[in-house]
Amino acid sequence: STLFIAWAYIWYAYRDWKSHATTKNLNQSLQDALRELHQQKDSEYKELQVARKVHEGLLSLSDPQIPGIVIASRCLPAQSLGGDFYAFLDRRGENFLKKSAQPGIVEYRGKEETTLGVIVGDVAGHGVSSALVMALSNGLMTEMSKSTRSPAHLLEQSNDRIHHYIHASAIKYVTAF
Repeated sequence: STLFIAWAYIWYAYRDWKSHATTKNLNQSLQDALRELHQQKDSEYKELQVARKVHEGLLSLSDPQIPGIVIASRCLPAQSLGGDFYAFLDRRGENFLKKSAQPGIVEYRGKEETTLGVIVGDVAGHGVSSALVMALSNGLMTEMSKSTRSPAHLLEQSNDRIHHYIHASAIKYVTAF
């Protein structure tokens, strides 16, 4: 019976030691996994901060400088990145007007014309996908505005081009006026 008690004591001691070693290994594995998750989260946070700076930079590109007019603009996304956008379409230039002083003589005179257009838009959703579609939409609409003065034509053509790029994506809607 003494041998049996000694054997039971050794068995329980071994089991406790094995359980303690397993728990220690498990705790170390959990700590390693947690440290890795923190590093990944820090890396993703830094990437989002860079993306946010790019987002802000894209929106600040279009602030026009027109003498006598002060324009202030600001966009605050609901999350670190968003799909809201705006653009100013500053069209200054000389248009030629056809004037007829006498029959048979055509005279063209220059007239400086300044037009300030404003685009405000919102891409469905938030986050990186919406920010990418926002950059696409803002860039396309700003560039296309250089070749048309018609808001209806600009929105129609922009809709066709934006749809071409996003029809297969998770983002389905861009609203703009």
